[in-house]
Amino acid sequence: MATRFRKSIKIAPGVKLNINKKSIGITAGVKGAHVSVNSKGRKTTTVGIPGTGLSYTETSKIGASTDKKTYNHNSQVSSNADGTPPNPPKNRIPKKPNKGKRTGKTILFSVLIGVLGIAAFGGLLVVFTEGVELLDIAMLTMIAGFMGLSIIGLKNSRKDNPATSEGSPNAPKKKSLGFIISIVLIIIGIVLAFASPSELDIESISLQIPEQEMDINDEQDITFSITPDEASASDLSFETSNDVVITFSGESGSGKISSHKEGEAYIYIAADNRVKSQKIKITVVDKEKIKKAKEEAAKKKAEEERLRKLEEKRKKEAQEKQQQEEQQTYVYIPQTGSKYHNNPSCSNMNNPSHVTIDEALNMGFQPCERCY
Repeated sequence: MATRFRKSIKIAPGVKLNINKKSIGITAGVKGAHVSVNSKGRKTTTVGIPGTGLSYTETSKIGASTDKKTYNHNSQVSSNADGTPPNPPKNRIPKKPNKGKRTGKTILFSVLIGVLGIAAFGGLLVVFTEGVELLDIAMLTMIAGFMGLSIIGLKNSRKDNPATSEGSPNAPKKKSLGFIISIVLIIIGIVLAFASPSELDIESISLQIPEQEMDINDEQDITFSITPDEASASDLSFETSNDVVITFSGESGSGKISSHKEGEAYIYIAADNRVKSQKIKITVVDKEKIKKAKEEAAKKKAEEERLRKLEEKRKKEAQEKQQQEEQQTYVYIPQTGSKYHNNPSCSNMNNPSHVTIDEALNMGFQPCERCY
């Protein structure tokens, strides 16, 4: 029983490395159009319409003609044995080249050159903005190699068309120096891609902020940590359970929350490998509104306290007045003696009588010097 081995590795957007038992190849392209080149020098071009099942595939040896062309020559006129002139030779009309096929190849290689050019421009922007990394150099090297192959293919597709070719149509195509350089660039890019350090996956994320209250229309910086420290934090997603109350944004190493409306929301950070941080509850309040409410409550309480004290004072004064009136109106007279008293215990009175002061005066009693 024979064993089969085939492995496809994505090394860059739109670029895959194909490995099997007999050869190593590279596939580059976009949805509906791609070109594959293997280590045996065989190139496979595929163009199709996604979703329709219609596609066109052409396989050829790089540097060799893909179409055999037939060129017709007139036969030499000779006499027959009986001396009669021979029949005139039939003029053979050469077949017209498949212009649609050549046009399709030209468009394909032109599109590939454009896509690779855009990818190269984007890679250069990344290098100039974020710094040079080994993987970026590998990607740009492979893009340059594939662009070289695409340019060679574009030139060959034009040479196959007699209307645009130069020189003899029967001249065999030879492997050019550009083809060799392009293959070398692709190989160098693959080696650099494998040599570049692979990014570590994030194992855990920790938000370094406690649950808290936050004033409305305010902002606060958030710090967080990831494990391991060498993992990249460039593809993190800053999430919130209610973006009407809280919005959460950030970048590598730090974040920022902004409050917009009173309420509650949970914030957390998620990585592209589904690792998430703990969820932190943030309560948004209007502190100015709360301050005014407290001030109003304090004023109301102070007013109630003032009214209560006034009422107590009024009651106390009324009681004192009543006591004074009672003291001034009623006196105590003894069973014997000539003095009336304010205190029933004064002069050791025994069972004194409680009468009005007018009654005591009318009875001839005089005020006690101790009580008055």
